[in-house]
Amino acid sequence: MFLRPALRRDDLEQIKSETMAEIVDNRDNDRSLAIQGFRSSLFGAHTYGRSVLGHEKSISGVQLKDIKQLVKKHVVASNMVLGVSGDITRSELMSLLDKEFANLKKGSAALKAVRAPKLKKGRSLLVIDKPERTQSQIVIGTLGSHNRDRDHTALYVANTAFGGTFTARLMNEIRSKRGWSYGASSRLGHDREREAWWMWTFPAMDDAVACIKVQWELYQDFVRRGISKKELDFAKEYLINSHAFDIDTAAKRVDQLVDAEVMGLPPRYYENYVKRVKAVTLKEANTALKRRLSDNDVSFVIVATANKIEKQLRELKLFDSIKLLSFDEL
Repeated sequence: MFLRPALRRDDLEQIKSETMAEIVDNRDNDRSLAIQGFRSSLFGAHTYGRSVLGHEKSISGVQLKDIKQLVKKHVVASNMVLGVSGDITRSELMSLLDKEFANLKKGSAALKAVRAPKLKKGRSLLVIDKPERTQSQIVIGTLGSHNRDRDHTALYVANTAFGGTFTARLMNEIRSKRGWSYGASSRLGHDREREAWWMWTFPAMDDAVACIKVQWELYQDFVRRGISKKELDFAKEYLINSHAFDIDTAAKRVDQLVDAEVMGLPPRYYENYVKRVKAVTLKEANTALKRRLSDNDVSFVIVATANKIEKQLRELKLFDSIKLLSFDEL
């Protein structure tokens, strides 16, 4: 596959057809629409705002010569990261690689640098209009951090306390107390540059506006006042205990090593994960929240039937801007 790729025209046309079908299928998935709409709203023209699937126009324009040129440029020895696990010694592995990859093209091809994303100012709302919805999909978030930040682990622990477990604050307030959404969670992404922090709920249409209001209040309290010592201790214990499931197979451990190499992280980054989590203090967690998450510059996205909810959303007087977009325009 690396040394002698077939790169057949028929195969390319089949993959293009399958990718186009996947793009169309995603429009039937309201959660996917909400997440893609959120990334597009938050990151704008930045690379992180675009779907890796592309779109109909970009896919249709791909030619076989483009694929061949890409392979020729990037499939070179210095660009390859190889992770191996199993019943094999290092010397056996190196002998095998020297034999099988001897003809791999030498040289290097620098990857295009990804610029750091800029924080979108103000509170914006994107309404993705989809007919006949009885349930909404809501994504609310802002820029978070990247895992080379010194306080990334502290922010990760704080996020776990807020929306990373079934008994976290967000789930307790949205599902347990009010019964608005079966699930309610928050996530802190990671990539080579600063990624998004976001929370997700999916209430019934009738509860959507009230849910957004409460989520906003919870978020502001989270950033401004932080988490409690009790929440911190629970989050740390959960992360430390559940870490066993992240390394319980050789494949998972190799995946972490490869990820560290590709992301430009220290070689022992994942090996030291538990140590870093244990070291997080309450002050560090709450300081990371104030430093990394804006309490005002936030992107709101909802997939809903616009004519049933737009008036109520405007009456919240929460947003600096409101944009309406049909689900098939994403």
